[in-house]
Amino acid sequence: MDRYASHDADTKFLVHQSMKTGYQAFSILTPPVYTAFVLLRRGRTWSLNRFLRATWIGGLTGTLLSS
Repeated sequence: MDRYASHDADTKFLVHQSMKTGYQAFSILTPPVYTAFVLLRRGRTWSLNRFLRATWIGGLTGTLLSS
């Protein structure tokens, strides 16, 4: 029975680490991609609120994709 508990703990740790790594990666990649997207589209204006929202959504996406 102890073997299963240690396996569950290892799995939980690995999932947590991969989610954290995905969040960090997408949080770093999203702002430049979002800024480039806005600059290429002439009809939209860049705003801090949208920039921060894109960073948050990018981090959440990274968490979901890496789990």
